[in-house]
Amino acid sequence: FLPLQIDDDDDRTVTNQEALTWGIRIALFLKGRRMRHDDIVGIAARNTTYLTSVALGCFFNCTPFHGVNPSYQEDALSHCFGITKPSVIFCDGRDYEKIKNATKSFKPDIYTISEHIEGVPSILELLEPNPKEHFYQPEKLTLGADQTVCIMCSSGTTGLPKAVTISAHKLMFENP
Repeated sequence: FLPLQIDDDDDRTVTNQEALTWGIRIALFLKGRRMRHDDIVGIAARNTTYLTSVALGCFFNCTPFHGVNPSYQEDALSHCFGITKPSVIFCDGRDYEKIKNATKSFKPDIYTISEHIEGVPSILELLEPNPKEHFYQPEKLTLGADQTVCIMCSSGTTGLPKAVTISAHKLMFENP
């Protein structure tokens, strides 16, 4: 299998097959939580081994993710995630307390994606083999090509960052 990414931090090479398998397992986790197109997954993590698979899992389950820069101050994180109120957030362990404090008004489930902390849910729990993964079929876009698949933050040069929605059509088929 061909390498898809190399993580300098943990010296790990991820193959296409691993990223696909992990993405399916994360999609099954989201599906098991009955998350759909009108739910949001939060991501506040640096580019590490499992980040690609989290995004793939969201795409496969048609559950939009809201990517927020983990280096934002707590008030900016609170503002950004307060807009979308994700029920699940993936973050690096070093930012766990900051994310937890920033989201205390709606209390999402928070999973570490790297730098795991004892007693805190970890993405590793979601990557265990699942008997359903061999038969998995990605969900269909409920609202068609205009369905929001990810939400990113603007730079916030004139104040706090804003949430910018990106549709399936814009992400995958944008014409020059």
